[in-house]
Amino acid sequence: FAAMHLWPSARAIASDIDTVCAPVVLENAHSNGVAIGDGSGALTMVVAAGMDHPLLAASAPYDLLIANILAGPLTQLAPSIQRALAPGAVLLLSGLLNNQEKLVTSFYQGLRFIGARRMGSWSALVLEKLR
Repeated sequence: FAAMHLWPSARAIASDIDTVCAPVVLENAHSNGVAIGDGSGALTMVVAAGMDHPLLAASAPYDLLIANILAGPLTQLAPSIQRALAPGAVLLLSGLLNNQEKLVTSFYQGLRFIGARRMGSWSALVLEKLR
């Protein structure tokens, strides 16, 4: 929702593996003033286990991709996430522990490490796909 406020005319897709998240996303979108739909300034929600969902695949390449999941799925999804990025795209990875940063970044060899933001034992990594 923060990204939608930073880029209010963007088209965004949110995905989660768990179906119970869909109504929570709708409720949170309403609470945060984010429109639901598939046009400019709107958020679309899909239930997907990875980047293979038809809407996610058809909407690639992405200029910005945010993945807030654990280190294991971040490493497993690395090839499909990298394929989904446009040249010069920014990738934000979070949901990993500080001591997992090197492991996770080792799976994203085609991307340039921009920096990390740490809060307690948690990290968020910023990477950029090379042009």
